[in-house]
Amino acid sequence: MKIAENTDTRFVLDRRPWILSAFLALLWLGVLWAGLDTILSLGEPTIGLIYIGLGTAFLAPFLYGFVRRSRLILDRPAGLVIRRHRTLFGVKQDEHPLDTLDRAVVERRRWDNSTTYRLSLRLGERTVPALGGWNSGGAGHDAAKAINRWLDVPEPDTVEV
Repeated sequence: MKIAENTDTRFVLDRRPWILSAFLALLWLGVLWAGLDTILSLGEPTIGLIYIGLGTAFLAPFLYGFVRRSRLILDRPAGLVIRRHRTLFGVKQDEHPLDTLDRAVVERRRWDNSTTYRLSLRLGERTVPALGGWNSGGAGHDAAKAINRWLDVPEPDTVEV
C-alpha cells in the first residue's frame, strides 16, 4: 500500500501486489514451457496443449482473485470517494460522495494465533473496505493516519470485527 498523491485537493492510495503477480506469472511461464517442450521434443501436440490448457485453467482463478490493483481516490473538487479495483479481466469502480466519509478506521480480526488488519472507510453508518484485503502488517494503520490527517479528523480507531 503506497500513497501515490497527497495534496490539498486529492489523496490517492495504491495497492499493487507486484510480488504475487510476478510469482504467478513465473508459474504460468513454467506451465507454458512444459507444454511447448512436450510439443517440440516429444512431437505430441495434443499432450502439450493439454498441459497448457489445464495449467492455465488451474492458475486463472488465482490470477483473477489475487492479481488486483486497487486504488482509493479522495477528490475534493469532484466531491467524491472513488474505490477502483482493476484485474486482468476488467475494472470495477464505485463512487460515494466525499461528504459521507467520516474517517478511516483499521479493522482487526483475530484467528487462532494470528491477527490481521484491513483499512476501511466510515461512510455514514456503513463501514466499507478501502482497498480490500486483510494483512498482518502495519501499512493499514499508516494509511488510515494519512487519510484522517487529509480529512482533518482525529487519529484512526482500531475496530474488532
